[in-house]
Amino acid sequence: MLDLWKRLVSWRKLISLKKENDISTLKRIDVLDTHLDSDNLGDEIINYYCYNILKELNIDIDKKVPTHRNFNAKLREGRLKLVTGTNILGPRSLNKNSLWKIPDDIHNIVNAGLLGAGWVTYEDRTPRYTQLFLNKILSDSFVHSVRDSYTLNKMKTICPNKRVVNTACPTMWNLTKTHCDKIPVKKSNRVVTTITDYNQNEMDWKMIDILIDNYQDVYVWLQGDKDLKYLQNYPKFNLLKIIPNEFSEYNNFLEDNHVDYVGTRLHAGIHALNKYKRTIIISIDNRALEISKDTNLPIIKREDITSKLSTIINGNMHTEINLPVKNIKLWKNQFINF
Repeated sequence: MLDLWKRLVSWRKLISLKKENDISTLKRIDVLDTHLDSDNLGDEIINYYCYNILKELNIDIDKKVPTHRNFNAKLREGRLKLVTGTNILGPRSLNKNSLWKIPDDIHNIVNAGLLGAGWVTYEDRTPRYTQLFLNKILSDSFVHSVRDSYTLNKMKTICPNKRVVNTACPTMWNLTKTHCDKIPVKKSNRVVTTITDYNQNEMDWKMIDILIDNYQDVYVWLQGDKDLKYLQNYPKFNLLKIIPNEFSEYNNFLEDNHVDYVGTRLHAGIHALNKYKRTIIISIDNRALEISKDTNLPIIKREDITSKLSTIINGNMHTEINLPVKNIKLWKNQFINF
């Protein structure tokens, strides 16, 4: 009964919410930070690149507040509240167990903007509450950035009056042709892999079996805080070399070692590409699959591990990322030309 009452109150707040004048400046912003309090270091990777982009654009940040929990900070009216990537959009994105914990004062996040946001899953129906929420809180004048065409089409349907473009994930913006030409074509002797604790499948063990058969050393980076517990179920666990659950540990490992990346964690793979590592991302949900459709991100589906992985590992592999350069420039230029 209490949850129902809270939802009714929340509905009333949204319906009565009056849109203030839109953004007064893009030179100083607040950030709705998607990695604070996250148990997934993929969110830290995303925000590492998002903050680098904001630094490149000489944008001053006033406050950083979490999306993973309610916050008490009062954000200034008329200022952009930038949402930094991740799976924050979706039909159930506002449930109490969702990635986005909406503050009690919804007016506090009016004039939100998107940087590389993604739609969390494949679902046709989007609840009216979610539609109302996104139309109320997203800025009318800001050019919103989403990470793939699937998310773009969802947003066009739900928020037809908002300006939304597909920029690919901000973690990919440096993967130019010049950059990708420096990524090795032939396999290394060593590989770093990842598994995903919240999306377990027996094919994960098959993937690691294949890596052990094809590489001298197999390292595992623990991107999620529960990955180690899951990994310990692997029968040949003693053959693996573990990289601790810290982004800095993974980053240093990539910088210091000549390795390939093959694993189920999307952003661990994209970060490896940024570090000039030959990369095969195992697609386990809509994120890698949809991004790959747009950009040619190197993936194979989890169900194809047995039939394709060994062949791809041992073949020549050219990395050719197709970036939506015009859309990326459009998103950046709104800050430069404001």
